[in-house]
Amino acid sequence: MNNIGQDIRYALRGLRKSPVFAAIAIVTLALGIGANTAIFTVVNAVFFHPIPVAEPAGLMELFTVDQRKIFGLNNNFFPNSFPNAQDVEKRAQSFSGITTYTFAPVSMTIQGQPDQYTAQLATGNFFDVLGVHAALGRTFLPEEDRSLGAGPVVVLNYGFWERKFANDRSVIGRNVLLNGQGFTIIGVAPKGFQGTTVIGGPDMWIPMSMHDQILTGFTKFLFNERRFLGFNSVGRLKAGVREEQAKAELQGIASDLENAFPLANKGRTFTVQPLLQSSINPNQRQLFELAGAMMMIVVGIVLAIACFNIANLLLARAAGRKREISIRVAIGASRARIITQLLTEALVLALAGGLLGLGLALIGRDVMWRFRPPLLAVDGMDLSLNWHVLAFTLVVAIGTGLVFGLAPAFR
Repeated sequence: MNNIGQDIRYALRGLRKSPVFAAIAIVTLALGIGANTAIFTVVNAVFFHPIPVAEPAGLMELFTVDQRKIFGLNNNFFPNSFPNAQDVEKRAQSFSGITTYTFAPVSMTIQGQPDQYTAQLATGNFFDVLGVHAALGRTFLPEEDRSLGAGPVVVLNYGFWERKFANDRSVIGRNVLLNGQGFTIIGVAPKGFQGTTVIGGPDMWIPMSMHDQILTGFTKFLFNERRFLGFNSVGRLKAGVREEQAKAELQGIASDLENAFPLANKGRTFTVQPLLQSSINPNQRQLFELAGAMMMIVVGIVLAIACFNIANLLLARAAGRKREISIRVAIGASRARIITQLLTEALVLALAGGLLGLGLALIGRDVMWRFRPPLLAVDGMDLSLNWHVLAFTLVVAIGTGLVFGLAPAFR
């Protein structure tokens, strides 16, 4: 430990004596590490950030699979029709609960100013199935979804509440106009909750019983059509039930529905996937993974170039330190001791570059987010520097220091 402390102090003293070299090296590394961290922040938010629900491993998303491979897709994972989803909920014994939902544009009047927002119509057990409790107020009651028009209530997204109602806690119980009709705000969802997706959550949730007042166009016209696949469903497995058991049961239910409604359900069956995997549409997940991999490869190349440049700088600097190193060897320093010292100097540089890189990553993340698609709200993804991102930056910094520090150390 004493040797490590001495090496760190010696490295810092040496960098202070070469401020131009230190500044160039740290800034170069910060650009490479910062770019990697900024991109990983997005990748982490999309692929590795768990959905903030209770026991997410027990949640399964229900899909309709069409045996005819519509549109030539290899993975024909489609949403469900609302009547089919209701039948599955009534018959399936593998689940403690199944909830069904769909997105809809809605006009909401706030302080006399109407504007267009995104709502999610959901069955009354939506929050109960997900195990989500309101941060303020309450969520849906069962009776608010038992009959048509029974639940003119709305639960606000936390970010939407912050932006449009300025964290006003007295908003609970307030009447608002949705599509020109009166609704009552009953609750605010917990911070970070975007429903069952990681990209593009709704501004609010409304009971499915209000579909006549909220839905428009084809979704409203085809609401009760079994052929119309416009609704997502998520179920929570009962304790001890495996995914394979649920799939087998759903295939039996699908066969019964095909026999009962052959025109609508011919060639169709059901399957499930863990919600942790299906929070990105399975038909599109490969595209997202490819895009994420390509971005990481590009910024990885940038970091490799930075390492190469710093290694060359260190080699040039080492050539000017031959006399110093020769003296240290002459007074008894071993080769391993010299290599350790030079690697320590490289790691000090890398960690300083990583620290500055974190700051640049924050700036880069904010710049990238300004160019996000319009469908994503400002709080549509959690891009915080959580422990995944910090651990990634630390590993990259240490790995980078070892990479560009080995060449001059062994030379």
